[in-house]
Amino acid sequence: MAHKINIRKIKGLLREKSKQNTFFFLLLRGASVFSSYLLSIIILQYFSKSDYGMYIYSLSVFMILSSFFKAGLDIHEVKIFSEQKDKSIPLWLKIIERKIIIVSVILTFTITIINFLFNNSSEGVYFLSSFVLVTPIYVKVLLNSAKLRGVQKITNFAFLNIAGRVTITTIMVVFIYSVLKIDQPYVIALAHVCAIIVLFFVSERWIRKIFPKRNNNSNIPKRFSKYNNALMFKSYLTVLFLWGDRFLLSLVSSSESVAEYDISLKISMLIYIFLEAIKSSYAPLFSTVKNNRNTVQKEINESTKLGFILSAVIFLIIVFLGKGLLSLFGPEFETAYTILLVISSGYVVSSFFGQADSVVEMTGIARSLNKPYAITVFSCLSLGTILSIYLGALGMAIGLSIGNVFYQWTSALIAKRKANFKTTLL
Repeated sequence: MAHKINIRKIKGLLREKSKQNTFFFLLLRGASVFSSYLLSIIILQYFSKSDYGMYIYSLSVFMILSSFFKAGLDIHEVKIFSEQKDKSIPLWLKIIERKIIIVSVILTFTITIINFLFNNSSEGVYFLSSFVLVTPIYVKVLLNSAKLRGVQKITNFAFLNIAGRVTITTIMVVFIYSVLKIDQPYVIALAHVCAIIVLFFVSERWIRKIFPKRNNNSNIPKRFSKYNNALMFKSYLTVLFLWGDRFLLSLVSSSESVAEYDISLKISMLIYIFLEAIKSSYAPLFSTVKNNRNTVQKEINESTKLGFILSAVIFLIIVFLGKGLLSLFGPEFETAYTILLVISSGYVVSSFFGQADSVVEMTGIARSLNKPYAITVFSCLSLGTILSIYLGALGMAIGLSIGNVFYQWTSALIAKRKANFKTTLL
C-alpha cells in the first residue's frame, strides 16, 4: 500500500540528531509541565488562591525583567554558537555579558527600593522582592543555556531554560512545607530563590566543561549591534506576549479569574510544548541557509508537518478530557472549560504556519518582523484587557488566541517574501 508505514524509515528518523533532541526536549518539557501542575495544586490546596495570585504576579514580573535584562543576547548567542566551529567563548562576548549583568544588578536594586517604598502590602513587598533580586542570576543562566542550545546540547538547554526552575521550586516547596513544617506563603518565594541559585551553579559547570578553550578575540563583529538590537526588541515583545496577559488580567479582573486563566493556559501548554520542542531542535538548522538552502527548506517542511499533526492530536485529547484535567486543580475550575478550548484552538491554528518566527530569526531578517510583531502584541493585549473587563478570563483568552494566530501568519508571510522560504502546511 502507498500509505503503509515504513518502520525502518521511522527508526532511521529517530536516529537523526534533531529527532533525538526533540525527544529528549519533550521529556524535560513534560517534567516541567508536570511540576508546574503539581506546584499549582500544592499552592492552591496548602496555601490559598490569594497566595497563588501573588505567586503568579511575582513570577510574571520576574520573567518580564529577566527578558528585558538579557537584551536579546541569548537569541543572538544561539546563532553565534551554531555557526562557530571551535568550542570557545569569545572575549568580546564575555565583556558584553558582564556589562549586561552589571546593569541588571543596578536596575534590580532600584526596582526593589521602589517596591519597598510604594508597596502597601508588607507580605507582598518581601514576596515580590525575593523574585526580583535573583533576576540577574537568572539572566546569566539564560545566557549560558543559549550557548548550549547553539551547540545542540538541547537536553542541557531544556533543563536550564524550561524544566529546572519549576521542578526544583516544586521539590523545595514540598521539602520546606512537609519536612521543615513551615506553612507561611514566603515558602514559595524561598523555594524560587533556591531554584535559581541551583540552576546558576549547574549552568556554570556545564559551560566550563563544554567550552574548555580560551578565546582572546575582543573584536566585536561589525553587524553585532544592528542585528542584536532587532533580536532585543523582539525578545521584549515576546515576554510581554507571554506574561503580559496575566499581569494585565490581574489589574482588571478578580484573583479567581486570574487563577482560572493561568490553569487553563497551563493545560493548553500541552500543545505548545510540542511546538516549542520542535523549534528548539530545528532552529540551529535553519541558520545554515547560506550553505544548503534546499536542505533547510526540507527541514522547515518537516517541522511544520510534525508540529501540526502533534498539535491536532493533543487538541482532541483536551477536547475530550479537558474538564477532567481542570478538576484536578479543584472542582470549581471546571467552569474554565471554554477558556481552555479558546486558548488551545489558538495554538493549533497557529501551528498551520509552522516555525515561521524561528525561520525569520535564524535567517537574519528578524528586523522585518519587529513592526508587525509589535502591532500584534499591543493589539492582542489591548483587546484581551478590554474584553476581560466584560468577560473576565475568557476575554484575555480570546485576545491571546487571536494574537498567536496573527503572529505566526505574519511571520510566514515575511519568511516567504524576504527569505523565500515556505513555512505553511499547504
